[in-house]
Amino acid sequence: GNVAGQRWLGICYLEGIGIGQNRNEAIKWLNKAAEQGLGDAYYYLAVECILTRFLDDEFHHRENPLSEKEEKLIDEKTGEYYLKAAKLNNGIMKVECQSTVANAYRYGDYGFNKDIVRARYWYEIAFKNGNEYSGRCIEEIDKWGE
Repeated sequence: GNVAGQRWLGICYLEGIGIGQNRNEAIKWLNKAAEQGLGDAYYYLAVECILTRFLDDEFHHRENPLSEKEEKLIDEKTGEYYLKAAKLNNGIMKVECQSTVANAYRYGDYGFNKDIVRARYWYEIAFKNGNEYSGRCIEEIDKWGE
C-alpha cells in the first residue's frame, strides 16, 4: 500500500481529523506504515503510547491511573518506537526522535538504561540533522561528563 497514505490515515484516526477518533484503527494504519520503514509512523506510535498513559480507549481522561507495571510497559514500548524511528533516519520527525532517544539514554527514560556514550552518539546524529539543542547537549556532556 501507499505508506504515506497509511501514515496519514493513522494520524487522522489518532487525532480525529475528518473522521472519528479510533485508537485501534490508528494503531493498525500506523503499524502498516511503520512495517514499510516509515520513521514518522513509529513517531506517531510513540505518541499514541504516551496518550495511553493519560487517556482511555475512548480518548477520555483516565479515571483510574495505570498500575506501575502498566506504566513501565508503556514507557518501554514508547522508547522502542522512538528508537526504531531514530534508526530509520527518515521522515520529518527523525530529529525529534533522535534527540528524544539521546535524552532517554542520558536520563534513563522510556525504559533505557542511563548510557552517556549512547546519549552523545544520538545527540551527534540529531545535531548533524539540524537539531541545535543536541549541539548544546554535546557541549554539556563534553564539559561535565553527563
